[in-house]
Amino acid sequence: MSIDIKDLKNKSVKELYKELEEAKKNLLKLKFEIAQSKVKNYQEVASSRKNIARILTIIQEKQWQEFEKLEKEKEEKDGK
Repeated sequence: MSIDIKDLKNKSVKELYKELEEAKKNLLKLKFEIAQSKVKNYQEVASSRKNIARILTIIQEKQWQEFEKLEKEKEEKDGK
């Protein structure tokens, strides 16, 4: 289950945090199912971890863009 990166980039940071929470719950569920021998496909755990990393990366990118935007506005304001 891979997440479409384009869809993630179009979401707000708040929505991304909700996606992150869901992905973490899914990973926890998979780990419990593996421990109970209900799941044989261990690749799902790796895929889930990668999805979490993707979401975190996009959140960080969005936060960095917002920071740069604020810094630029501050410089323009101070320059006038």
